[in-house]
Amino acid sequence: MTERTPLSIDEIVSLALPADARISPDGQQVVYALVDTAKDGAVRHGHLWLAAVNGDEPPREITSGPRLDSTPRWSPDGTQIAFVSDRTKEGESGIYLLPHAGGEARRLGTIGDGGGALASLVWAPDGKSLAVAHTEPDSDELKTRKEAKDDSYVYGPHRKYTHLWRVDATTGAAVRISSHDLNVWASVGYEWSPDGTQIAFVGSVTPGWEHWFGATRLHVLNIADGTAREIAGQYGTPSRPTWSPDGATLASLARPNRATQGASQLMLLNVATGAIITHLAEREIGKIDVAWLPDGQTLLLMILDSTAMNLHRYTVATGDLSAPLAHFPTTGAAPDLGEETFTLDRDARHVALVRGDLAHPFEVWAGPLDGPLTQLSHHTDAIAARRPSTARVVHWQAEDGREIAGILVTPDPEKHGPGPYPFLVHVHGGPAGVYSEVYAPRWGGWAWLLADHGYAALMPNPRGSSGRGDPFQTLNVQDWGGGDMRDILAGVDYCIREGIADAERTGIGGWSYGGFMTAWTESQTTRFKAAVVGAGLCNLVSFNGSTDITEWHDTYFGGPVGEQHDLMWDRSALKYVRQVTTPTLVLHGEVDERVHFEQGQEWAKALSRRGVPVTFVAYPREAHPIEERAHQRDVLTRVLAWYDKYVKGV
Repeated sequence: MTERTPLSIDEIVSLALPADARISPDGQQVVYALVDTAKDGAVRHGHLWLAAVNGDEPPREITSGPRLDSTPRWSPDGTQIAFVSDRTKEGESGIYLLPHAGGEARRLGTIGDGGGALASLVWAPDGKSLAVAHTEPDSDELKTRKEAKDDSYVYGPHRKYTHLWRVDATTGAAVRISSHDLNVWASVGYEWSPDGTQIAFVGSVTPGWEHWFGATRLHVLNIADGTAREIAGQYGTPSRPTWSPDGATLASLARPNRATQGASQLMLLNVATGAIITHLAEREIGKIDVAWLPDGQTLLLMILDSTAMNLHRYTVATGDLSAPLAHFPTTGAAPDLGEETFTLDRDARHVALVRGDLAHPFEVWAGPLDGPLTQLSHHTDAIAARRPSTARVVHWQAEDGREIAGILVTPDPEKHGPGPYPFLVHVHGGPAGVYSEVYAPRWGGWAWLLADHGYAALMPNPRGSSGRGDPFQTLNVQDWGGGDMRDILAGVDYCIREGIADAERTGIGGWSYGGFMTAWTESQTTRFKAAVVGAGLCNLVSFNGSTDITEWHDTYFGGPVGEQHDLMWDRSALKYVRQVTTPTLVLHGEVDERVHFEQGQEWAKALSRRGVPVTFVAYPREAHPIEERAHQRDVLTRVLAWYDKYVKGV
């Protein structure tokens, strides 16, 4: 029997997890990437693996190299695997073709002068070419100016465009096929039409996240002449466009009104007429991914139902949504990494995906669409077997009677007793993020680390979270820190009543919106003994002017800061800093454009001047997420020590 011992912090930041599982056209094999969750400095490592769907043989590594091999894609005939790699030169990625039968991978030409970043490969239906997303490199002029330290720039127009290129699969000849003045958001998916004459994609006139929320549109690109037609213009943040087998209809996920907040809905668009029908809008579920089945009448949907993700069939004509498919042994979650969360073979009889559950990290699963599916990879089995903590889904009632869900992680009772335990509430980002049913010990997954060290930890999904439809997700519009905070505190009270949490030993923490909620909550109550504010917002007025997602923020508050200054300031923790007494650890990436570094500075300096115990830690080179391994190690080490000192009193 495996000894149940906690993962060390070094083990957590050294994890490699499967991603991007792609089933072969004949449904017999799955290729996937095994990728480090942290970077070694500026470099992330990862290689491709191949597994048999019948599970008769263990997966085998099929690429090797000094850096990252990713984005594996089967050719339509199944004889080759295309992938993206920076194996030749750091910072310079290329397309490679690997024969399925064996042999060395060969580089397939270059895009432009070979610089820039590549992502999101998609084979043409005839297998003669591939589309790839290419982000522009620095121009020679800019490189020279940077070397001379004469590199001032006009903010905004300095953003780099991403374009679609077509690459000949034999010669490697490459040509740009999307307009130079249209930015392609390839990370949310794009797809060739069945006849290979068009590509559906999401684009905006200008690049940069500040244009993502309100300016992205669904487009159809004509391959022959390079013209792109905008469709479904009123819909916001479209994603996952996918063609029906006859090419007449596009399915996509999008917000019905691009000017307001809301959950993405399933929309079906008649390509010829532009007519749109929205489906499943009344269902209190989240729509994560979509694909057509060969009959042209049925869609396969990845649905997030509160905390659990599953595949479902949806019959367009009748509106019937099936029960979960695939017959996994447990409920769980699939990663939402921007690419598809599942892939099908050419006949849509077999499916492959990466998923985990509350006892297991992400692994590759595959098999018949109607199940049962088989776990093909076992990279984290040893970790799951030795884990001492346990997790379960819990529910409690909010003050207005709504049921709120969350994930509760508790320590090993044989080592730490039956409780009540020192307690952490760990708030997710978003605010439309969600905690789903997967064991995820990561740099930002403090709850799992703390549970292994004797804490109970609650990961709540308050109003405003994803997974429960549009009405629930928009309950926090013009109410940040209102009903959502009360939902969270009601969850803490539930854990105290159940004998899980020690009311005198509690802490709170989170990243991004979780950091906002932490700062806000400690400005409204003194019940917590310690707080960790990660990339958090303390001043919504200055945040509105500095973030790269200003339009997104405006829709939560009913308008820009010039119109909604009073509401934004009223919901800023900084306004109430005189009420704060909680010892606070502030963590922030130095080059974060989502929540600028000054937000951490403002909060730490305000607390320090009030005499509140505070430590402010800056992470050079880091943006909104923390990616470098040494920095991830530092985050977890400091978080554990902070709670131990102020919650446990160690």
